[in-house]
Amino acid sequence: MKCTKMVGIVVVAAVAAISAVAPVSSAAILIHTPTNNTTASSFLPTPNFRGPTQTRDGSGLSGAVPSTINSVADLPKHNEAPEAPQGGMWLTTGSTTSAWIIFDMGTPVTFDQLYVWNYAEVAQANNPVPLDLTERGAKNVAVYADNNPTPTTLIQSFVFNKANPTPVGSMNVGGAGAWNLDYSTAADNYSLNAPVMARYIMFNISSTYGANNGQYIGLSEVRFGETVPEPASMSLFMMGMGLTLAGRKLRRSAI
Repeated sequence: MKCTKMVGIVVVAAVAAISAVAPVSSAAILIHTPTNNTTASSFLPTPNFRGPTQTRDGSGLSGAVPSTINSVADLPKHNEAPEAPQGGMWLTTGSTTSAWIIFDMGTPVTFDQLYVWNYAEVAQANNPVPLDLTERGAKNVAVYADNNPTPTTLIQSFVFNKANPTPVGSMNVGGAGAWNLDYSTAADNYSLNAPVMARYIMFNISSTYGANNGQYIGLSEVRFGETVPEPASMSLFMMGMGLTLAGRKLRRSAI
């Protein structure tokens, strides 16, 4: 009996010692980009084309999206040029009170993070003062995901943040006046309650942010993230499991 107790004490002490000296590191996040087969309830056609595929093609981003990140701060910002908003965002046709957009991942992927650059159009050409159109951004959003082309499994609902574009004073192009400054917008991060594996992911958008609600609904860019354990965390887990199994074996031998 004394031997069995001693073995248990040794195992607990060893696991505690490993935890104390093991490096603490945050989990890495694998980024999943939807395929070009991204569809929506509606979108503005040419010459003001703002189609759903522009939420996944990197158009408007200040750089390439990394394949792996440690936090949302590692993602590039979305740049908006007021004189040419088309080409970098998705926007529905007018007179709509709700909208949906479906992302086809190509194959089932696991994700537990959403990265969203909300609609960030600030001004239109020929306006003498800034015209805030970020109110067109998605607000109340229900996320559905499964392997059906039109997902029916509700995963979780979110309230997306309104875009908060920051003027880039050194990039005043294509016109006169401060209204024509370019703008830069960071991504927002939303976490699921639990990981989900699915090929198709739908955002069902039921509201936007104000005066333009009932007219247009849009998003700038979207990515999905999968949290993966760091090697240090996995090593610690495996060592702890090994010590636990060894302890059980020694206890059986001592009986």
